[in-house]
Amino acid sequence: MPIREPKPERDEPWPPGRCAKLETREQSAEWVNLSTLSEADRRKAWKQIQQNKPETADLITDPFVQEMRAIFGAEICVPSDELRDNDA
Repeated sequence: MPIREPKPERDEPWPPGRCAKLETREQSAEWVNLSTLSEADRRKAWKQIQQNKPETADLITDPFVQEMRAIFGAEICVPSDELRDNDA
């Protein structure tokens, strides 16, 4: 059996919008699973995410993320501080 050479590292960075900063649950005290919210609360949360964290909204709606969610049956969880009103 021939020995395979390791694949070279990618020279170019990931395309914009495909990467997100990841945190462990220990780094953020409270998380909210958007799937467990009522329809009304989910709409309110989505509006807050779009206004306060547009990069998170873009990531959630990214077709690649949606495909991975479907494949793995994943749910979207966001830090609770991303759902606070700016006016509060």
